[in-house]
Amino acid sequence: MAEGDQLIPLRGPALRIAENMTASLTMPVATSQRMMPVKVIDENRRTINQYRSGLGQSKVSYTHLVAWAIVRAIEKVPSLNQAFSEQGENSFRLTHEHVNMGLAIDVEGKDGARSLKVPSVKKADTMNFAQFLAAYDDLVKRARANKLQVPDFEAPRFR
Repeated sequence: MAEGDQLIPLRGPALRIAENMTASLTMPVATSQRMMPVKVIDENRRTINQYRSGLGQSKVSYTHLVAWAIVRAIEKVPSLNQAFSEQGENSFRLTHEHVNMGLAIDVEGKDGARSLKVPSVKKADTMNFAQFLAAYDDLVKRARANKLQVPDFEAPRFR
């Protein structure tokens, strides 16, 4: 847990829902997909990239935009930044003070084998888009160069 995070004991219906969700992890589930138009996001990305290209800056991907949208959505729906925690026989809701946006980065090893690295942009909720983009790109660059460190994978800890 990071400083500012809160553990709230689960009771009543919330506890029962958590118990049912935990039990369901052992059951096969069906997934669904939804299709939605991406014309607006595509046009916005094109405009952003034309501007950035004129400045000699890197391109913005759809993944950058979706990750940023998730960070911003958590401002409007803070419960998205909560987690379930079990400690012994007690169940808790963990409310995080900040958003650490995990990035799944496909990396090729020296032997050609591929692996997935998942570092996180720390305190993404405190950044503007330019800062987020720089932190995101730094993690990807370091992941591909095999230069990530243990703290890149950890939640920030405070004393």
